[in-house]
Formats: sequence, C-alpha cells, structure tokens
Amino acid sequence: MRLGWPLTVATLWISLAKAQAPEILGVTNTASYVDPSLPHGGIAQGAMFTIFGRNLGPESPAVVDRFPLAKTFRGVSVRVTVGGVTLDAIPVVVWNQQVSAVLPSNTPTGNGNIQLTYNGVSSNVFPIRIVRHALGIFALNQAGNGPGVFTRAEDYLVNTLTSSARPGEAWDIWATGLGPVQGDEAAQPLPGPLGYNVEVWVGEQRAQVIYAGRSGCCAGIDQIRFIVPEGVSGCYVPVRVLVEGVPSNSVTISIDRESSACSEPGLLTRQQLQEVQQGGRLRVGAITLARSETAVTVPGFGQFVLKTDIGSATFLQYTYDQLIRSGSLVQYAESGGCYVYTFRTTRNEPPSLGELDPIRPTLLDAGPVINVRGPVGNKQLQPQGGQRGIYSAELGGGGTPPFGGGLPDYLEPGEYRVDNGGGGADVGPFQVTATLGPWIQWTNQDQLSQIPLTQPLHVTWTGGTAQDWVMITGSSSNGDAGAAFICGVPASRGSYTVPTSVLAALPPSGSIGGSPQGSLGVITLRPPISFTAAGLDQAWLTFSRAQMKSV
Repeated sequence: MRLGWPLTVATLWISLAKAQAPEILGVTNTASYVDPSLPHGGIAQGAMFTIFGRNLGPESPAVVDRFPLAKTFRGVSVRVTVGGVTLDAIPVVVWNQQVSAVLPSNTPTGNGNIQLTYNGVSSNVFPIRIVRHALGIFALNQAGNGPGVFTRAEDYLVNTLTSSARPGEAWDIWATGLGPVQGDEAAQPLPGPLGYNVEVWVGEQRAQVIYAGRSGCCAGIDQIRFIVPEGVSGCYVPVRVLVEGVPSNSVTISIDRESSACSEPGLLTRQQLQEVQQGGRLRVGAITLARSETAVTVPGFGQFVLKTDIGSATFLQYTYDQLIRSGSLVQYAESGGCYVYTFRTTRNEPPSLGELDPIRPTLLDAGPVINVRGPVGNKQLQPQGGQRGIYSAELGGGGTPPFGGGLPDYLEPGEYRVDNGGGGADVGPFQVTATLGPWIQWTNQDQLSQIPLTQPLHVTWTGGTAQDWVMITGSSSNGDAGAAFICGVPASRGSYTVPTSVLAALPPSGSIGGSPQGSLGVITLRPPISFTAAGLDQAWLTFSRAQMKSV
C-alpha cells in the first residue's frame, strides 16, 4: 500500500495533466474563416490568424491593449515552424476555446506546423500553410460572410442597411492578410502603403483604390480605402478584393444614392428600416415555389435529369441588431456582380447561404400549414422540425427513370394561389395569387462540361422578361471543403461571363468513379409578388427555376 499510494497519485496527476493539455483543432484567417485547404485559405505573412480548440488559454477572454506586444500573453505562447525555421507568433486575444495571434512577416512561406503552449503545457502539433497574400475581410456577423466591416473615411461611420455608402465617397475595408511588412510588428503599428497590386470589386464595378496597407491602430490589421463607384446600389452589393491575383472572401456593402437607408424594391423599404432602427422589429414572410432540374452523368448509364418541385415558406422577426448583421434576408448578388462563399463538405451539395448565416431571427407562427393551389392540383407546406415559421414540401418530382418519376411535375405554367387558411398565432390570414409563365432556357448547357478555373466562363440563355433575374452558380470541393459562387444579372442581357478572379477561389473538383463532382447552373428568379397579412411588415411570393448539371 505504501508503494501503491504514491504511484496512484502520480498516475492521477499525469491523467489530469493530459486531460487539461491544450488541443488545437483548426487554424484559419481571423476575418475570413476560409478553410486552409482551399486555394485562398492559407495564412498570409503578417496576418492575424485564429486557433480553435480546447484548453488554449484562460476561461475569460483577454485582449492586449498596448504596445509593445509580447511573445507570451496571459500564459499563452504560439510557435510556428516552416522550412526548419521556428518563430514566435504574437498572441493578441487569448481564451480557452480560441486564440488569435499575428504571424511574423518574416515567416517563410510553405507548409509547416504550429504549436501552442499555455502555462507551460504544450499542445499537439498542427499543420499550417503560409502564403504571401490571403486577404480576409471582417464581417459584422463575425463568420466571414454577409455584411462586411466598412467605415466611411471622413468620420468612421460603420456601413449598415441604415448608414449606406454613396457613390463617390471614400470608404475603408477592414481586413487582415494583405501581405508582409518591413519592421518590428510587435514594437509599434506600421501604417503605410505596401505597394501590392490590389483590386476592389464592388458589384460589377472595379473601384479606385487610394490606400492599401496596415492600419495605424494595430498589428496585423489592414485598411483598404476605395471610392464607391457610380452605377452601383442595393442593400447587399457584393464586394471582393484581389491581392496580387489572390481573391479574398466575399462580403456585402449597403449603397444608396439618395438616402442613408438603402432599399430593395419589393423586399425592403427605407421607412421600414428606419422604424426598425428606432427600436421596432422587422417581420417578414417569404414564400418560394422552386423547380430544380439537375443533369447527372452516371458512367455506364448516360445522363439523367433529376427534377424536383419544392415549396418553402419562412416567417421571421428581426431585431435591428440581427437585421444589420444578417445576410440572408434577400438573395445575394441581385445588385449585380458575384459572391463567393465557402463551406465544409458534409453532403453531396453545398449548403445555402442562409444555412451559413449564424444570425437566427425569431420564428413567427403563420398557421398549421401553407396551402398551394395550382394547375396540377392542391398541396400543403408543412412545418419543419415541428416549428411553425418554417414550412416546406416536395410538390412534384419528375426526372428520367429510374432516378426520378416518383411524382408528376407540379410547377407548370398557369395561375397559383397560396394561403394560410385562418392564420396562426403571429401571422394573420393571407392569400396571394400569381401567374407562372414560360421559363428561361440555358442555351449553352451542353457545351459546358469541363470548366477550367484559369479561364473566364461564358454562359448564355434565352427568354425571360425585363423584370427577371438570372443567377449563374457553380461549386466544387476537394473532399474536405468547398467553395461556391453566385453571380446575378438581369435576364435581358442574355449572357454573362464569370471572371477568373471568381473561379480562382474554387478548388479543382475532379470526379468519383467517372462521375463529375463539380456543379454549374443557371437560376431564373421571377420578380417578387408582394402581399399583406396582419403581423407582417413585408411579405412576398417568388418563383424560381434552377437548371443544374454536374461538371
């Protein structure tokens, strides 16, 4: 017993030490959160990066507040090794689940590893890829997507739906990962232009850049000042930056020529936004009747078309804070231009932009079901997950047998009526009627099967009205992570060319068993049909059709 007791205590202490050891689970750019395996997902020299894991630092977050910066902060230190060279990163935010640090600008580029130490106990060694440029733009939702962090140059006003930019004004993009600087980053801020080739794209317009360098406040934080171009407006205008040809993450900016509050015709009004800003709530209802047609090539069987008609409805209430940080209220890129988003691969298709948005508004009860009546018959949208406020149903599913044909096609041309019967606890009764006409036709679909990521992608279509929009979308993944783009233009154009700067964010997709794993599509968006109901400030019905194919 005398020998066993000390041995048991020693074993217990060793077990506790192992249990409390820091564990690194991931490393990304602090602003973009782009997966490191994607083309623009490396950590740039001089950038701020974030380590995710367990037992990384103190229980309560701590942030450095003065220069000079130290190699150890609150017991946390971080070492990076690349090509046989080991350097100390500069911790600036420490917490038990996240640690943010600045990578020294003189870190060699290439593949290496990173290790964190907290109170003398070291973590596992984790892989890291160091590059020269990989810009991440900060976002208001702190998830690397949706509305970006922009401030007006003259007074540092933060851009939101109710404090829009105007064409001709100078605004600043706040980011990290522009590239390395000369000097001691830990000793003091190092502002000044860095001389890199920087392009800022606002919608479809290239903006004039008048400064691109470190900010005067902080280590690792970049400031890019640009002039808002003419001819661009909207609540969610896509913005992306290229640094020496390397794309950033995509975010959006609010632009309006006439007012501080933006507007989206048929979806958002300036008055509604101003009322929410003054302490109100925005209550919206969105009903979509959508057809998806996907051409899939199966080796040995040929090409099959999987067709599905789906109805969905959401009824949501936003606070002002939720509204200005969320990016899922309307479709991205309706103002023109392209938006790129990234995702972890957990299924056979990329998630929607709404699924990636961390902002979760309050659900509104619109009744037990949503009724849809059309030329083919009557259907009902049911609450999802037992929650009234989100409704959906498969309306029809044709396709090429044996991979389809379970249900007859539903969304055929003709008149449709949608209602919620007697209504629900939050949303009163409504009824909206709309007519569905012929769809737009994707004309060069058969010619696009191999999509080079280094060449512009030209897409053509016919049909549509002056009010219709076309969204060109594509995605690919490397098995662990993926990226998708969506570019919006008026249907009247008849064609659109996706620039190589957008495609550069996508990884090569390859194939599995001869079946291509990338996707390309053309989505028709019909103009929204507004309707009213007690308990809603704004509500609309839309039709859409997605023509997709594997590439």
